[in-house]
Amino acid sequence: MNDKQRMLIFFSILFIIFSVFIINEFRNTAMNDPLQDKNFVVINEKIIFVEVAITPLERQKGLMERTVLEEDNGMLFVFSEEGEYSFWMKNMEISLDIIWINAEGNVVYYVKNASPCVQSPCQTYSPTADALYVLEVNPGVIDMLGIEENTEVVISLNNLEK
Repeated sequence: MNDKQRMLIFFSILFIIFSVFIINEFRNTAMNDPLQDKNFVVINEKIIFVEVAITPLERQKGLMERTVLEEDNGMLFVFSEEGEYSFWMKNMEISLDIIWINAEGNVVYYVKNASPCVQSPCQTYSPTADALYVLEVNPGVIDMLGIEENTEVVISLNNLEK
């Protein structure tokens, strides 16, 4: 075996070892992705982690009786089909911004700083267009993120187990 063949074998083995190392690193990075089992939405490059309300009971309870909603968190109400879903602030302890989102992921309507209902009948907030999702977030988020009609919302639902 001449020197040229030895060098070729050496670099081939080095290439294989390096390739295995790189593949392993990419696999570890993907497996350690902190968002892989989180539910979140992205609006204007801002991530908001969401609890998801899918069942009628979950949607009925929503954020009722909560005294705080952590920063960068919210609740995403998911419906089975688009419709004009009305919301109210009955049994709420905190004010919220409410955002209606259609199936294409665009904001179709929003309400800023909806206050808790203190007397009956409670005010209802109804969109002017059909939505598949409704996002409740802390008051001021709409202004902070510059949300308006047709703002794109990316929805990532990675963990729907309870």
